[in-house]
Amino acid sequence: MLLLSLISKLQQSIKRVRLLINGVPEKAIASNFNFETMEIREVINIDHDILGGQPVFAGTRVPVDTLFDHLEAGISLADFLDDFPSVKKEQAIALLDIASKIVTSKNITQLYEAVA
Repeated sequence: MLLLSLISKLQQSIKRVRLLINGVPEKAIASNFNFETMEIREVINIDHDILGGQPVFAGTRVPVDTLFDHLEAGISLADFLDDFPSVKKEQAIALLDIASKIVTSKNITQLYEAVA
């Protein structure tokens, strides 16, 4: 139950981050949450020509929400990676790390205010 609650919070954060990324320069996001801009680009890509701008794993057409949907459904990370071989294990783990940093950031209120 705790895992499902965490996954739900992470999904909500990713949706907020999607809105934030579309409206705020990446450098501002990276400096606010203490991860590198290059790291974000290696994990997440937002391109209006790919799935209408939905955040996807970089180098793929796999929406980042798909990982959270799988985890919420009780599907393991290994099974997710089997289902989507174009996603690298490092990308999936980095996405979870990014989402965790956002959810647990002391600056989380700034994120919520930015997208509210």
